[in-house]
Amino acid sequence: MKIYLFLILLSSFILLSCDEKSESERIKNRAEKKENITIPGAYDSLLQNSRFSSPEKLVMELYNSISFKKDSRPQLNEFRKLFHDDGILRSCRNNKTLTLSVSDFINNFYKQSKSGKLLSFQESEVKTDFEVYEFIASASSSYTTTGETEKGEFCRKGINLIQFTKYRNRWYISSIIWSDEDIKKD
Repeated sequence: MKIYLFLILLSSFILLSCDEKSESERIKNRAEKKENITIPGAYDSLLQNSRFSSPEKLVMELYNSISFKKDSRPQLNEFRKLFHDDGILRSCRNNKTLTLSVSDFINNFYKQSKSGKLLSFQESEVKTDFEVYEFIASASSSYTTTGETEKGEFCRKGINLIQFTKYRNRWYISSIIWSDEDIKKD
């Protein structure tokens, strides 16, 4: 009887070990493919001190990731990491609303910067107000944008209305809706 119980416990241990190994292999494979992964346990505590640990940090990362100087490029891979998988962006201008997926926004922004149509772009936070309720948050962030296109320099001001969700101690941007206008030069 003792041998029988020992064999049952041993086979359970082997099965659990195999399952843990296969899970770690799946995580490793997903990481190599650069897929979004969530690693439970100790990794969650690292996220609490990272750039994804608060809506405030995400807003800072948002502005940093799309800003770039002449002869450089925006950090669009970093921009993508800020968003929930099904995040959306909406621009409201001239009585029209344009809705984009994160991928569409990145592709458009990348094409403009790579083609030379957009030579530099600097978006800077002026003031941001946050409301946080456990696993959701909202921010109203006013900003200025300066930059240069193939047609010359520009200066704009606007507002980003940003929605966030929290999952496993990590914040994500769910959506951004923005509107801006030219700053009149005197």
